[in-house]
Amino acid sequence: MWLAGTPLTNPCWNPTLATSRSARGNASRSGGRQPSGGRPPSARPRDGFGLKLLLAGAGSAVAAGLVAFAIPLSLGKGGPRFSLLPYQLGRPVNVLLMGIDEVRGAAPGSPASFESRSDTMLLVRFDPTSGSVSALQLPRDTQVGIPGYGVEKLNAGNVLGGPALAADLVSRLLGGVPVDRYVRIDTRAFRELVDAVGGVEVTVPKPMDYDDNTQKLHIHLAAGPQTLTGAQSEQFVRFRHDELGDIGRVQRQQMLLRALREKLTSPLMIARLPQLVLVVQQYVNTNLGPDEVLSLLGVALQDQGKVRMAMLPGRPGMQNDVSYWLLDEQARDRLVADFFQGGSTGFSDRLPPQDLQIAVQNGAGVNGVAGRVARQLLAQGFRNAYVSEAWNLPLDQTEIIARKGDTDAAETIRQQLGLGKVVAIADGDLGSDITIRLGRDWAATHP
Repeated sequence: MWLAGTPLTNPCWNPTLATSRSARGNASRSGGRQPSGGRPPSARPRDGFGLKLLLAGAGSAVAAGLVAFAIPLSLGKGGPRFSLLPYQLGRPVNVLLMGIDEVRGAAPGSPASFESRSDTMLLVRFDPTSGSVSALQLPRDTQVGIPGYGVEKLNAGNVLGGPALAADLVSRLLGGVPVDRYVRIDTRAFRELVDAVGGVEVTVPKPMDYDDNTQKLHIHLAAGPQTLTGAQSEQFVRFRHDELGDIGRVQRQQMLLRALREKLTSPLMIARLPQLVLVVQQYVNTNLGPDEVLSLLGVALQDQGKVRMAMLPGRPGMQNDVSYWLLDEQARDRLVADFFQGGSTGFSDRLPPQDLQIAVQNGAGVNGVAGRVARQLLAQGFRNAYVSEAWNLPLDQTEIIARKGDTDAAETIRQQLGLGKVVAIADGDLGSDITIRLGRDWAATHP
């Protein structure tokens, strides 16, 4: 369901918005109508105060989800309170965030600069009732059917029909979840933002070397912890020439999101947010109005940084010599009920922790610890615990990774282990529901 043309008098927003000047202007410009076929006209990028708040959170194409990540941490504890903001959401709202591949030769901010495939897609839900933010990452290679074009990849939606088609594809892919607004960001913003913050600290899990002269893509990164420049960060997230392909890219994008989020929310960086906004302002295209951004900010302030992230469930596959991410509909339904319906539909279908697929990775640097933990979990009644490929770089603190957003189950496992931290991100073993990545803290307490 594509709601971009819906006026702001829609119950999606608090009625107080309807009386604001920007709300009347937005409804007038949209005409309250849904685009009717073909390529819809591009929305005019906003350049007011609201956009600046959005950019302070959004930041970059690959880091578009920082609208949900940076704001709650940078303005959370001790910062402005939700109740002091002039606008509040009337109900949960879903925003489609798209990082758009660079269009060579297109001027920054021009309509042409946003008419390319989407390199990154996230559907982010802002829920004012629970004061939470949830983000579902959608692999660009997800197989979809597009009327008039046949079988395509999800990332073709924007180039074939603009944000309206992209949002409609996402809605149908998720079984009718509405898409209320969109944000598109040119990938050039990403490079400039990372350079503007002085680089980001990332642990590159393996050597990455790849050259493609036709795309002018040259990736050369050594393994290990390092500070990546903007160009190197783009290499890190674009590399896909390993056994995981596009899904490995999704995991690295989330790793970089976390690193950039930490950098943006440091006390020194918060003071520079206005300057950083100017860096990326020209690269943003959205149909969010300034008052709507303030409403999203209000929810983000409540969230206190407890953002849940997950990836669309599925498996890699080939059809007609083309690689796709093939949807797992049953797992999709469980995830949608949890993330986008507040557990009101199908929530009881969530698997109990004992039935989840639990992968154990050794990041402690001590041989045999993963096997010991897997056997311990089996003895405690977790029927599907197994040893996964070791994490090839030492980790200080054990992570219990809720790959599909089930942080309650991850917390149950954390309590069984007696240490570690829960991380809601689509990283870890691809076949698992929960991945335990053992760190040095485990080895130190279990000699």
